Amino acid sequence: MDILINWGCCSSDIDGESYVTCLKCSKAFHYACLALDISSVSTEMEKIWTCPECVENIRVSKTDDTPVRNISTTRGNKRVALNSPPMAKDTVNITREDIRNIVQEVFKEILADTLSKFNDTINNEIKPLRDQICSLTESMALMNSLCSDAVKRNELSESKITTLESENAELKSNVQNLFLRCNNLEQQLRQTNIEIQCIPERKSENLLELIKCVGKVIGCEIVDSDIMHFTRVAKRASIPCQQGSARCD
Repeated sequence: MDILINWGCCSSDIDGESYVTCLKCSKAFHYACLALDISSVSTEMEKIWTCPECVENIRVSKTDDTPVRNISTTRGNKRVALNSPPMAKDTVNITREDIRNIVQEVFKEILADTLSKFNDTINNEIKPLRDQICSLTESMALMNSLCSDAVKRNELSESKITTLESENAELKSNVQNLFLRCNNLEQQLRQTNIEIQCIPERKSENLLELIKCVGKVIGCEIVDSDIMHFTRVAKRASIPCQQGSARCD
């Protein structure tokens, strides 16, 4: 049984011709009469499509003076083509602003979902890098600590070396002074020394008495307090003798 359709465009009666139904007034319109490309209209748009008359009525009710193209056609009832979409029973008033808001909400949801997935992907990719950076930071901190300790030890060593060099120079100076003093003392000690030569050595000789006899021979009286030390030098016949003080008689 053919279903009668309330047409809102022309009176052409071609079976199988594509059309769209107005959501508000439930009138059918050919795509050709509306100058619309069927490939540019999605199924969702077909469900919420509103004819120009209904749009004009909505604008008039909203005191909108924007002109809209009127389609003045008359057409009688005709039977519905096979496989045509059924007539809408319920009518819903949807404006362009509503459609815009719906599209914006859908776009926001898609964008938020895309950003969330993008952030998850980036975080998964960056996490190993963060771990490596943390490990590298710890290694650098350890090396910095070791370098600081090495620098401190080096500075301490340089300070000790400087101190040792200063002490060494002072010790050299003191040794030199001591050497000079010893040399002077030795020279002073030798001023009171007397060396007696060409006296034969005997086993039981008394060097002190021998020295006194030599003094008598040369006319210089020598007492025990005048002699501090005396000894016979090995392999020599001379007798070194150190006087208590220099005598010039």
